[in-house]
Amino acid sequence: MKSNMAQDIKRLRGGSIDYGYYATTARIARHEEIKSFLARVVRLIPEEGPIVPVIGMIVVLPFVIW
Repeated sequence: MKSNMAQDIKRLRGGSIDYGYYATTARIARHEEIKSFLARVVRLIPEEGPIVPVIGMIVVLPFVIW
């Protein structure tokens, strides 16, 4: 690991890595990706007909609920 990369790591007061920060960042990124995917599905609905929303919800809904 490059030394400048090590300096950019978020740390707690004791010097340990702040895993809560990275978990929160990952959760936000996952949420944004799900929103982006749903937006793409919604745009496809007029083009593909009624089957796309059903398949999209079967695939996406468990991730949104979880």
